Amino acid sequence: DGTTTSVQGVVWRSLQPEIAVVSGSGKVYMLAVGDATIEAEAGSRTARIAIAVRGIRHRLPVTRSEVWRAADSPHIVEGELLVSGTPAPVLTIEPGTTVQFTPRSMLMIGAFEPGRLVASVGGDPVTFQGDSTGRGTWVGIVFNNDLRSELRNVVIRHCGAISRSGAAQFGCLSVFRGEILLEGVSIIEPHDFGLRMESGAAFAPGSRNLTITGGDGPIAALGPEAAVNLPRGGNFAGNTQNEFHIGTGRLKRSGSWDVLGPAWRVTGQVHVGGPANPLLRIPAGAVVLVDSAASFQVGDEGPGRLVVGAPTGPPVVFQPIASHWFGIEIGDSPGPEPSALIRTTLSACGSAIQGARAPCLRVFAAQTGLLVDSLTIRDAAWDGIEVRGVGFAPGSKNLTVTGSGGVPLSISVNAVATIPPGDLRGNADDVVELTSQEIGESATWHDPGVPYRAPGGLSITHPSNNPVLTLAPGVRIQVGMNGYVVVGGALRAVGTADRPVVFSGLPPGVAGSWYGVQIGVAGDSRTRLDHVEVLDAGRGDPNLGGAIRFQVDPGGVITNSTVRRSATCGIVIFEAPWTDDYTDPSFHNVFSDLGGPTRCRLQ
Repeated sequence: DGTTTSVQGVVWRSLQPEIAVVSGSGKVYMLAVGDATIEAEAGSRTARIAIAVRGIRHRLPVTRSEVWRAADSPHIVEGELLVSGTPAPVLTIEPGTTVQFTPRSMLMIGAFEPGRLVASVGGDPVTFQGDSTGRGTWVGIVFNNDLRSELRNVVIRHCGAISRSGAAQFGCLSVFRGEILLEGVSIIEPHDFGLRMESGAAFAPGSRNLTITGGDGPIAALGPEAAVNLPRGGNFAGNTQNEFHIGTGRLKRSGSWDVLGPAWRVTGQVHVGGPANPLLRIPAGAVVLVDSAASFQVGDEGPGRLVVGAPTGPPVVFQPIASHWFGIEIGDSPGPEPSALIRTTLSACGSAIQGARAPCLRVFAAQTGLLVDSLTIRDAAWDGIEVRGVGFAPGSKNLTVTGSGGVPLSISVNAVATIPPGDLRGNADDVVELTSQEIGESATWHDPGVPYRAPGGLSITHPSNNPVLTLAPGVRIQVGMNGYVVVGGALRAVGTADRPVVFSGLPPGVAGSWYGVQIGVAGDSRTRLDHVEVLDAGRGDPNLGGAIRFQVDPGGVITNSTVRRSATCGIVIFEAPWTDDYTDPSFHNVFSDLGGPTRCRLQ
């Protein structure tokens, strides 16, 4: 029975057979934790050896709740040990327990069936570590069900190996689903990521004092939901890549990417939106690194907001890792506060791929718009900004777009009045591209420092009101071939001698490259062209064309203005009497390089 055996004159005895037994050849078998003495007797001689039996080896799945006790340490995990069953088993690990893992072993909490892990509620820390020296000797602990596990006062060392199946590279702690409470958890010298939190996982309330140090890779890979609730109060120093990686996922609850020392690195698509109207805040001084697949999509599936930076403090920089990244899309929040980009720089974003061209910043908010204050967009792959909806929010200012591969800004005409002051020069095509034609509300357009380009022309008209478009001094509008500027309400283009309002064609400098300004039958007496230049117009039939075309003449329309290079008439009126002779010197108008008469009237 292993208590006393004899082979070839040697008698073997175990003095504590409940702890260990011995065979006739002297081979000792451990039965329980404790202290045993093995005795060997040969003739008149007797020898004894004391053996301390410690540790329990775990190979089989944990399908029922059990407790790993400190007194039984070390607990040895061999292979991919599963904690899973019905009802859900709870693996409880006592304070002070040491759990060791053979090479490439791991704990899997839940999988096909649920399970929980509860470690160290008070007392000495629980230690998880490899049974051999060196980082990356064992895989880690993986949580893959919706039940909440809890790790308190835990030390985890030298994990991060590839699983035995080779199917995945986990972090030391990997949470795929559900909530986990981490309080006073230290991950020391991990290989690759210390922590992985997928998009379906979150930190439980009360999580705090998470430390990840000495790793040879990034600190953590986080979903957007986990990133805003990262436990505070720990230490993230001494890792080879001082970064938190944020992958594809949706933020459904408000939170902040605080400045914690390490950089935030976006590796996928961050979606912000849902029934709770979540707000993602990136505070002043944050550094956001962005991979080529990175993007922010705000309000794409439910309302949401993004607020970056602050009026005071260091700027926020979105810095590309290598080539261009996709950029930011801003949708709606129910208000009243809009999304905001303040003291922020976006570099090398957007896409110039044929068939998939995209701007660096796209604003399609139909209610709240976007507030910008000291926003700089630099080196966009294609257009800098595309704006649809209501445009920029009140109070926007200091917008700079430079180095873009397309235009600095494309915008719908009913949002043009919201363009903030700034600098839109230094791009491949320095114009503001207008993406629509019909101006249905009264508005004032200011000079953005570059021309407006209207490929299809403009129409100032609305069936239920008479909108007034006011153009400030210095405004330049380039109209595409076959385009008109049709006035159905009123056009007030009032420049100055040194800053006239200029209408010209595409291509510039070519007579008849567009039709001209047309005062329609609904045009009213508020229309005024003063210190205006109309260049290269007069496209069409020589008997019908003119740079400025009247269906009615409200009177007092054109003063101190110039018509140059019209392919046909300078001005023409259709089937209506003239109110004023705008060629009279008293109006101080100049007509030159015309392809037809200065003044025409068609009966």
